[in-house]
Amino acid sequence: MSEKQGLKCLVTGAHGFLGSHLVQRLEQLKYEVIPGDREGTVPDDIEIVFDNAAYGNLFTHEDIDRILEANYYRVKKLLDNCKKVKPKAIVLTSTSSVNLPVQTVYSASKVLMEELAQRYDLPIVIVRPHKPYGIGDDPAHLIPKVFGSCLKGEILEIDPSPVHDYVYIEDYINILIVLAKNVKQDIVEIGSGKPTSNIEILARIERITGYKANYILSDKSRNYDSLDWYYKGDSLYLPTDLDTGLKKIYEHYKQGLKEKNNYN
Repeated sequence: MSEKQGLKCLVTGAHGFLGSHLVQRLEQLKYEVIPGDREGTVPDDIEIVFDNAAYGNLFTHEDIDRILEANYYRVKKLLDNCKKVKPKAIVLTSTSSVNLPVQTVYSASKVLMEELAQRYDLPIVIVRPHKPYGIGDDPAHLIPKVFGSCLKGEILEIDPSPVHDYVYIEDYINILIVLAKNVKQDIVEIGSGKPTSNIEILARIERITGYKANYILSDKSRNYDSLDWYYKGDSLYLPTDLDTGLKKIYEHYKQGLKEKNNYN
């Protein structure tokens, strides 16, 4: 029998943006990874639980029942099963939008999840990420849309004003793994502390690619958009600055286009 090389981890949302990057990194570190399910199943020998499954963080996600099921009731089943298994660490993904003065149904469901989790006598850390970005990000998000506009001429309608605090996905994943090894805090907010507006993202990607975006300025501000939405806590070790992260994404796009042209 081969010797076990790493801890056995359960990862929910394993096929999503966050979860797929986490699975890849855990496997690189020789951890054993089990994908989670929608029923909150926790195998008996699981040592670390990473919960990344969620629904409702895109403006097209309007099904309230589905939002509550994914972000609250599913997590309750997961934690109830964790009480029986007693893993060494549980990392639950919330959202930085719980801090906004105006709540959406999605952020409100995460507030409920946080309140629920803190009632369990389990080694839980709740993470509140700001804006993870990187290769494989949802095409409905701003950065993939801007790249599509610059590289493919796709029409982009953009509100220039809203800001976000961007965290490169690899940095974010590394923080999750560190937190799982040393659960000390109940809630950890993850951000760079640097607010970046939509129009600045566009300008940076234009500069990096050398192409102009095909965009239309509009005012599509939502009542929860804020110019003050960024991390204000103690400095975190995030080695990938925004330009470096955007350049990595651009190199990935270029490689994909090159492979496509060679195939054709």
